[in-house]
Amino acid sequence: MTLKQQMWLLVLGFTVILMSVGILSFVNSSTLMRNFDNVAQIQLPAVRYMTLADMMHDGLRAVARGALLSAKINDKPGLDEAQTEVKEMAGNFKTYIEKLTSLQLQSETKAALSSVMPAMNSYIEQSETLVGLSANQGFDVAILKLPDFEKSFKVLEQEMEKLGELIEKDAGAVHNSGASLRTINLTTAIVGALLCVLFGAVIIHKLSQRISEIARGVQQTGGELDESSRALTETSTMLASGATQSAASLEETAASLEDITNAFKITSNSAISAAEVSGKTLQASLKSTEATQHLIQSMQSLESSATKMVDIIQAIDDIAFQTNLLALNASVEAARAGELGKGFAVVAEAVRSLSQRSAGSAKDISQMIESNRLQIIEGARIAKESEQFMSEVLESVKKVSSINAEISESSHQQSSSIQQISLAFGKIDQTSQENAKVAQVVSEMSERISQASHNVGGILQTLSKLTGKAEDQNSLL
Repeated sequence: MTLKQQMWLLVLGFTVILMSVGILSFVNSSTLMRNFDNVAQIQLPAVRYMTLADMMHDGLRAVARGALLSAKINDKPGLDEAQTEVKEMAGNFKTYIEKLTSLQLQSETKAALSSVMPAMNSYIEQSETLVGLSANQGFDVAILKLPDFEKSFKVLEQEMEKLGELIEKDAGAVHNSGASLRTINLTTAIVGALLCVLFGAVIIHKLSQRISEIARGVQQTGGELDESSRALTETSTMLASGATQSAASLEETAASLEDITNAFKITSNSAISAAEVSGKTLQASLKSTEATQHLIQSMQSLESSATKMVDIIQAIDDIAFQTNLLALNASVEAARAGELGKGFAVVAEAVRSLSQRSAGSAKDISQMIESNRLQIIEGARIAKESEQFMSEVLESVKKVSSINAEISESSHQQSSSIQQISLAFGKIDQTSQENAKVAQVVSEMSERISQASHNVGGILQTLSKLTGKAEDQNSLL
């Protein structure tokens, strides 16, 4: 898989994880909003109507007992007021129970409400009868109905207690559902963050391995370049020694044609050896130039990848910023909801905190990537300088090859006429001096190639540091 494909895989993985967390949070938030609607439209009105109905239940008892007291002391205005109040409270009682019936309650709660209706009607009838008897027939007749009235009161009280418990149970179930959704949202956010970290770590590890493999390939080429430079140094030393020996032979055999002929043979052989060495040096220089070009291409690819990673981290930072804004808006809406929005405010604050942490992490990662990108640019610059240096080395090697060709041609011309001993001797002497100069040039070139190989080692060390796997430079070359 290429570096580009791995980067796209990293972006796709983050997108899938973030979308999954977002969708699950949206679903849970929708469920939570439905719970809020249930509380606002059903649970709160149910508790209110139940409370008012219970007040009417106790109020009817108070009116009935008040009517008995008024009858006992023969308080006519009090009895008239009691008759009015019992009718008003009975009507309100029925109204509140009917409003409870109109709500979308649970089936069990509706069944309990159905059981309350007969008990309520019986209790209202007993209340009206007791008040009517107190007003029309007096205390002695009305007091006889008091046991039946108390019995109906207790029956209705038991039924209403059951109904109240069921209404409280329904409200508690909605509350527990909201708490569960809050826990699920928090767990989902934590798991999503952990998955992002794990997935990013795996992709980064693979990228580091790929870069390390490239570095090892360049290391091997650098080692070959160093070996070639050493061989070139040895060859140049041999060439200089041969030139020195040729000069000594010319001085010793100045008066002898046979000695001159032998010196000529030595010079000719040295020229052939120099030509072979020059050819090998030229091939090694070509390989070094190609390796340097490959290194430059690799550094350019790394720079491009680092730039893309900066863009990706910027996108993640934008998402975190927008999430923070959404969490802040959610906190404001929760604050407006008052007591009912406290649970949602906690969730919004947690989402906001996570978005801020994501933004901070994205900023840290962006800084690290920018630092790595600058180091990659510096490595590319050094590699470019190495390419220019190798071009100069290659040009020098070509010149050496040309010089050696000239030496060989000169030796061929000298062999054409052994009779021109004096002229040939002069040419041989001149050739020997040129050989010494060529040997010096070759020696200098070998030193420059050796230095270039060490420069490549430094570049590799920088590349290894970028991947987090620095190695000893001496082990590379």
